[in-house]
Amino acid sequence: TDLLINGGDEVEEHRKTRDTLPTEIQLQLEDSMVAQYYEAEEKERSLEKHPDAASNCSTILSTEKCSPVHLPNSNPRIPDISPLTLGSPPPNRSYRRKISRVTPVTAKQKLDLHKTPKQSPRLNSSKYSFRTQGAKSPTTDNSPTLAVAPKSIRKTSITPRRRRRDSISSWGSSVSLLEPNDMRLMILNIPITARLKKIINFLKIELIDDPLLATHVVAGDSSHPMRRTWKLMAAFCVTPRILKCDWLEESYKNKELLSYKRYLLLNDTLAESVYSFSMKSTLREGNERRRDGGLLAGWRILICTNVAGNKAPREIELFTMIGAAGGITISTDNIPLPPTDDPTHVIVITSDPPLPAQLQDPKCQVAAGNGAGFFTSTWFFDCMMHQKLFGIRRGLGRL
Repeated sequence: TDLLINGGDEVEEHRKTRDTLPTEIQLQLEDSMVAQYYEAEEKERSLEKHPDAASNCSTILSTEKCSPVHLPNSNPRIPDISPLTLGSPPPNRSYRRKISRVTPVTAKQKLDLHKTPKQSPRLNSSKYSFRTQGAKSPTTDNSPTLAVAPKSIRKTSITPRRRRRDSISSWGSSVSLLEPNDMRLMILNIPITARLKKIINFLKIELIDDPLLATHVVAGDSSHPMRRTWKLMAAFCVTPRILKCDWLEESYKNKELLSYKRYLLLNDTLAESVYSFSMKSTLREGNERRRDGGLLAGWRILICTNVAGNKAPREIELFTMIGAAGGITISTDNIPLPPTDDPTHVIVITSDPPLPAQLQDPKCQVAAGNGAGFFTSTWFFDCMMHQKLFGIRRGLGRL
């Protein structure tokens, strides 16, 4: 009975001591309970990941003499907590429940949950900006950080600005660039002086007088406006390089042959107003006509008598213009045309104004009746200057 009484007193005294004195022993007991909880949780995770090792883990953990086995980086050590003085409130350990994994704290690394780890000066420099700058715990030290490239690098990766297209370059786009040895120059309406010959020889350009062979044509300058000649009209059908004389002068000053695209004869307002045409549209239409074979491709041209020399070039010059435009010249001896020659594609050219003898010629009437009809020489010259056939629906003959 005395033993029971004495034992009950010791138990009661131990209970009072535990309730009233939150000493270091009580803290150690609680720490051991937390450690056991984490060990059990670690065991469940290991069983989920490695189901084959369930029997081995249960055998090791159930042994009384053996302590739980942990992996090298999973030792569940709890940070040291300084002893509490008597009468102090119980410690707040709620933050431990939020930590899913306890990691060992080394001597070099001190755990402080209320301070943000300092970054290196290089990471804080103005060269780089980080989008994730929250506090890092020891378990997230190896997490990747998204870095934004500096402005100096971003500028080089921007798509280059679109180059402004030269509106003039499209007019000569259908013709490839020529070497100086392949250039054949024809000069119109400008006196060929000794100095001009010297410039042409220095630039090693061949000077010719045949519009069918010309690759470049100088047709005017500041003191010599452009004139409508049969050579110029034939040149419109052959090349888009109708230039100013400044092209030769500037090339001679620079000691090299410059690009012709900046020296096209586009601003001769006097000539354009006199002949009622636009050089820009003429060069553009000329490129399209050349892709189709020429302005008069597929057409046969009959020139009436007394047209050549009557406010018109000579007969051989008219034939050259027709050939440059891709047409075929016929005479009254070829009338009537056989069906194989397509008599519907015939144009009869008269003087301006037409002479009665031209309109009353029987063969000319047959050719005009089966073909597109009668047209004056002025109409023909306007078509050559504009590189368009006015009043004719191409491929359908008479309107």
